[in-house]
Amino acid sequence: MADKNAEVAVEDNGGMKKTLSLWNFFTIGFGAIIGTGWVLQVGDWMVVGGGPVPAMIAFLLGAIFLVPVGAVFGELTAAIPISGGIVEYVDRSFGRTLSYITGWLLALGNGILCPWEAIAISTLVSEMFGSLPGLEWLRAVKLYTILGADVYLFPTLIALGFAVYVIFLNFRGASSAAKLQAFLTKALLCGMLLAMGVSLFTGSPEHAMPVFSQVTGAGGGKPATEGTSLFAGIVSVLVLTPFFYAGFDTIP
Repeated sequence: MADKNAEVAVEDNGGMKKTLSLWNFFTIGFGAIIGTGWVLQVGDWMVVGGGPVPAMIAFLLGAIFLVPVGAVFGELTAAIPISGGIVEYVDRSFGRTLSYITGWLLALGNGILCPWEAIAISTLVSEMFGSLPGLEWLRAVKLYTILGADVYLFPTLIALGFAVYVIFLNFRGASSAAKLQAFLTKALLCGMLLAMGVSLFTGSPEHAMPVFSQVTGAGGGKPATEGTSLFAGIVSVLVLTPFFYAGFDTIP
């Protein structure tokens, strides 16, 4: 009862209403960090790094490097529990000018990420479902080929429609977007658990060998291995890890 009264008092004073649960925060962060990008790019990481082992080492190192950043975000979120996130943190620490610059850099960064997510959904739809019986129409109209990857009309329209729907939900409020995110996160977690379960019976350590091997002509728009050693392969993937670990800043 006291909590309800506190929430009403916060709203009356022009503050924020607590509509998101701990599970909502987890699904928002999980969706922003993991999303569809990890599912689509795993093969590319192994090609770039020269095998599964360099890719795994690179992402482990990337996670270790970002632990202090995540800890700082956790402290700031608890210390400054107001709307605005990074922009407000910088404003209170370094002033309005740097906060303004930070806000524009965030807008530019997200402006790049959002269209990429729509492309990722389009690729996922065409690759996973385009070859199934009765769904051949997904690949019926080819638009163009870029960097060795084919782009089809109907998966692109589906991705754009989904992107518009997500934008609409965000305009309705955080709670509406959180409900969709919760559903998608559950679906993704179930898929991951299924894949892990299958790998226990069909996987083998031999599939990770050799530890490093240069790959050329992977096809499907995938790059070749440019590194000539295990260390070079790890570094090649390591520089990609901050991009795929980004997203936890959506929580504050």
